[in-house]
Amino acid sequence: MASPYAILEVSESADAEEIRTAYRSRIKRAHPDRGGSIEQFVLVKEAYEEAMHALESPEHSPADITYRATQTTVGYTVSYLDYAVVQREGWAVDDPQNFSRAEGLDLPPSEFGAFAVGHRESVLEAAERHGFSWPYSCRGGACANCAILIVEGAVDMNVNTVLTQPMRERGIRLSCIGEPVTEHIAIVFDIGSLPGLSELRLPAQQANPAE
Repeated sequence: MASPYAILEVSESADAEEIRTAYRSRIKRAHPDRGGSIEQFVLVKEAYEEAMHALESPEHSPADITYRATQTTVGYTVSYLDYAVVQREGWAVDDPQNFSRAEGLDLPPSEFGAFAVGHRESVLEAAERHGFSWPYSCRGGACANCAILIVEGAVDMNVNTVLTQPMRERGIRLSCIGEPVTEHIAIVFDIGSLPGLSELRLPAQQANPAE
């Protein structure tokens, strides 16, 4: 058992920015692709959520945390990057080096980071479970509001009614029905403004971003 602050290697008086900075550093070291493990990855994620909850709710006392495999089934890990960052930096959207470049920027967790995906869980479901509000609309693979670009790894969709073969060959998938089939995937999310995808999106007023 260890406190969230000990896991994140910050003091109990750390503010939100210190906790976010520590989380970005620790989650990279805990990633299975960097010598860490799924257990460490989940532990750091839980510690970050617990520490931030304590800041947002002063009456909440941070609990000691230990990895409990029975409480979550982790199958895959996702490294994610917001397309807005790619555009801002002038990078090619499908360049795998974007993720290492992003590490050198002071990006918030909403724009860059990693999270775990359970077995039989879609990428969108996992993102929402971890507190992210990624775009979507139909949730059934019938529009491109939730489109993502797979830069590394593979994501399977059980149906496909909107993406053309060239789009699929490029690595475009729908996060609402897309499930990882490789241990690690790297994706660029919120790519709906890419050529060819805008006409496959539902009107903005029909979209229902996660709260």
